[in-house]
Amino acid sequence: MEINDSTSQLLQFSYNVFLGSIVSFFCLISVVGYIITNYILDKVDLEKKYPRIGKYLNRFKKIALFYVFIDLFLCLLWLFLLIFSSLVIIAKIQPPV
Repeated sequence: MEINDSTSQLLQFSYNVFLGSIVSFFCLISVVGYIITNYILDKVDLEKKYPRIGKYLNRFKKIALFYVFIDLFLCLLWLFLLIFSSLVIIAKIQPPV
């Protein structure tokens, strides 16, 4: 189905909510993946087993922390945009009292 200017606003809004939900979901999965990976790296303690890769593991942990903050920011931003736009649509649809 193609979305253009002639489709209803509610249908366009539904597609936007769907896409925003997908972005938020993948950001959340990414954050959980980084946290699990960092936890596993700490528990397995590969730095003692393989001292040559210790500096790369430390660099990965720092970079992963940076990406966690970026993904959390994007996820929260999309969720706030979805909430705000939903409230705007509800306010437009609801008849005045």
